[in-house]
Amino acid sequence: MKIIVVEDEIRSREGLVNLLGRLKPSYRVVATAENGCVGLGMIKKHVPDLVITDIKMPIMDGLSMIKQMRQGKIMSQVIILSAFADFSYAQKAISFGVTEYILKPISVNYLIDVLSKIEDHYSDKEAMLTNEEKFTPLIQRVCDMLSSPLILNRSLGEISLELKITPEYLGTQFYKEVGCHFSVYIKNKRLAYAKNLLKNTNVKVSDIAAKVGYSDAKYFSQLFKKELGCLPVEYRRQHD
Repeated sequence: MKIIVVEDEIRSREGLVNLLGRLKPSYRVVATAENGCVGLGMIKKHVPDLVITDIKMPIMDGLSMIKQMRQGKIMSQVIILSAFADFSYAQKAISFGVTEYILKPISVNYLIDVLSKIEDHYSDKEAMLTNEEKFTPLIQRVCDMLSSPLILNRSLGEISLELKITPEYLGTQFYKEVGCHFSVYIKNKRLAYAKNLLKNTNVKVSDIAAKVGYSDAKYFSQLFKKELGCLPVEYRRQHD
């Protein structure tokens, strides 16, 4: 997996490059950059599978770089590593199709999990090239849109509006091809993401609930127990 690291702090940049090299031989850092302007040039040159970037950098910030990537039809996966928990940043990241927004200091275990998912994503895409297409372009696009945990709080209506089709049509097609209702698919994705956060981070259960799209932490805990047989705190304890 080709990776480009964009980070203005040299120690953080070199530390991340060294970490990636130790984690897996397949994580190949093909270029690094100290700001978004240089990073964009490297991205256009190498077209990596993954870009790992900070937000606040001189000359060009990370979000501006990602915006120009998307405008140039470069759809590489993107992980943002940032010390800023400002929701406006996360909103912009969502609109640019960012895969993950991780707050510094990062949890190495959580980063490993995110990297593994991204690698699996590319493995799945390669497998699809050698097999008959599983989904129509419409449903494949919806599944791709929902591959980022950052957008799991979007409704069928919102996605339908963006795709300029009716919710009824999208819901029917989704069920025919995926084999479950859209709401069930979203619920399962949310719970899978919550399980990863519980296992690999120390984030509070209430914050995890909000992160995966549930504003009511009590409801989230009840749903988690109903679906998985234990409360979130018990699940975390089992995987310590």
